[in-house]
Amino acid sequence: MKKDDPTIQSVRDARHQISAEVGHDPQKLVEYYQQRQQRNRQRADSLPTVSSHAAQDNAA
Repeated sequence: MKKDDPTIQSVRDARHQISAEVGHDPQKLVEYYQQRQQRNRQRADSLPTVSSHAAQDNAA
């Protein structure tokens, strides 16, 4: 992997920005990610599910 990979740099920049938003405080950073994980879990739980039969039909 190249050191100057733009995708990797974009991820690093985003992580640094998030860290800066919480004052580079490790505890606040953990809390931020836990809250985000909870929000994403709630969003995922509200999505419609595909029955296993329908999923098998689509895979064929």
